[in-house]
Amino acid sequence: MTAKRVIHDLTGHTGCVNVIKSSNTYLASVADDSIRIWTIGSGYSLYLTFVEHSDLVNDIEFIASNILVSGSKDNTIKIWNLASGSINSVNTINFGIEIYALKLLINGNLAIALQNNMIEIRNPNSMN
Repeated sequence: MTAKRVIHDLTGHTGCVNVIKSSNTYLASVADDSIRIWTIGSGYSLYLTFVEHSDLVNDIEFIASNILVSGSKDNTIKIWNLASGSINSVNTINFGIEIYALKLLINGNLAIALQNNMIEIRNPNSMN
């Protein structure tokens, strides 16, 4: 049996990584309340680190190649424009309850699993 070779080690999180997602441009990972973004290309280089959520980040989802949505135990969803190179979120929506999971649907809508045992379907382009 041939040993598999590691192509890249992506380091920097201080806690256990519990979510990994990618677009055709970026790879994103979550540990604790931080989100790290690496560029994909000839190598993986750390591009941005977000620590703007005030509690654990439960999930992330790319809704476009350079737009990332994060959902947190702090009851908020944050929408990030990665192309800007800035750590300021484009939009923050407070749901008043914990966000458990996010999923981009084939029709472009975003499914949001909430603490109240419901799933809301929203258009990410009109989330306010």
